[in-house]
Amino acid sequence: MSSSPSARPASATGPGKTRSGFVLIDESNNAVAFNHEALQILTYPQEPGNIESLNAFLTSKIQRHVLKRLSSDPGIETIELISGRRHYLCRVASLQGSGNGTPKHTAVLLYRKPPRTPLPAEVAAQFGLTRREQEVVTLLFEGLTTNEIATRMHISANTVKSFVRLVMMKLGASSRAGILCKIAVETT
Repeated sequence: MSSSPSARPASATGPGKTRSGFVLIDESNNAVAFNHEALQILTYPQEPGNIESLNAFLTSKIQRHVLKRLSSDPGIETIELISGRRHYLCRVASLQGSGNGTPKHTAVLLYRKPPRTPLPAEVAAQFGLTRREQEVVTLLFEGLTTNEIATRMHISANTVKSFVRLVMMKLGASSRAGILCKIAVETT
């Protein structure tokens, strides 16, 4: 990856060989490195070769669609980004350098959102799950945290925790992982 001020695609895996997009942001929120997939996701529907200042374009897009949304709600760890008809999940992580004075960077990971498959009705009926409990289980399968589920469902984090506890009691599970295992066993 490049550490120079002008960003350029990272080609460790080669164009098109990765499914996740990756962008490295410097302390001034400028894109300093990115891979081919991130370039395709963030420039769509334009062709990257037709964009005059690619670095400025990517920096602006990341700031508007990712960093601004994350800074407005610190409880959110994952946001959804739409590119064309495709939906992507975007996770952001702060990276601290190893020495004093080493600049702080931010890593942005973009990956295709898995299709939301509702919990099979027969499994929900078998365990007596309500519609909202089913929704919580579906979001657990997507790997979302309590705060992310609360944001998606427009409820409080404590309400999500209550739903999770109710589902655990109904399934006889002792953890979130237990919920997922019981449901996975029932659907195979």
